[in-house]
Amino acid sequence: MTTPVSNSTASAAPPSPMAQKFPHFAELEPGLQCSIFSFLADAPYEAKVNDNQPQSFLTHILPLVSQQCRAYSEMDVLWKPALIRQARNEPRLWRALFYQILGEEQPEEMTMAASSEKETNDKDDNDQSPKQAPLPSWQEMEELVQRARAWDDYPSDKAMYRYLFRSKVRFVGPVFMMGGPVTMGETYGLHFFEPRYRLLIAQVMQGQRVEPESGRVVSEALFVHANRAMTPRAPAALVRVEYCRIYPDGRADVELCPVAHVWLQRVWVRENSGNLHYAQALRMGQEATERMNETSQRESYIMAISDFLRPH
Repeated sequence: MTTPVSNSTASAAPPSPMAQKFPHFAELEPGLQCSIFSFLADAPYEAKVNDNQPQSFLTHILPLVSQQCRAYSEMDVLWKPALIRQARNEPRLWRALFYQILGEEQPEEMTMAASSEKETNDKDDNDQSPKQAPLPSWQEMEELVQRARAWDDYPSDKAMYRYLFRSKVRFVGPVFMMGGPVTMGETYGLHFFEPRYRLLIAQVMQGQRVEPESGRVVSEALFVHANRAMTPRAPAALVRVEYCRIYPDGRADVELCPVAHVWLQRVWVRENSGNLHYAQALRMGQEATERMNETSQRESYIMAISDFLRPH
């Protein structure tokens, strides 16, 4: 005759990996537990920490451990360091956003600081060329983040991170497709005549402020120029309309200025638009932007040489 197994024994869950490796972790004070988690707590698309991936410890791991850990994942003590790291590592993206909130100009030397460590490490010991400024201190960036949060009165550091990511780092809008190199800051002109691009410029310019006589666009009108591919993770450019003249039939002459390199995340076709594509895109960070700038410059040189050597 077999001995029946008690319900408590049959339904007992196996101990978690945390309990197996650190059985007394649950006995620690909450503040000490948070201190331990702070060494692991990366945020989504955090530069130089999780390789700019959407999954992160704060959003996809910690909340699933337990109810207490889910509460930890909402705390400023874990989200503020993520904001500070982004401010230190991404001068032209996150740090620029904090200065933009405050209505201040970012010191020019700070825009060069993020790449200084890599370039300094790559230099020969005998290289006597002047070194760039080091990364700004943690304290400097902490003060910047705190001032930006107080200025716009965000309810929490997580709320601030979410808002800046969704409204500034991520972009959703129409797409113009045409191959060729695109260089940041170099304006180029186009004539829109296809029906889908007449719709694009009409939508982009809706509600924008334009000087009547000069046609100069005063407000920020943006869309995506897909100059390589229309697939997820393909690089593209976010362009700003500098000049726009729309004719009665919908055709338009525009001048565009590339303002950011982006990664395409998702692409779709708008219904009843004559095949006008839309995209969700993410602005590239410092290192990816520098690589794309170098690639665009090489492509421009190659095109210029090819045009010069082509028989006329």
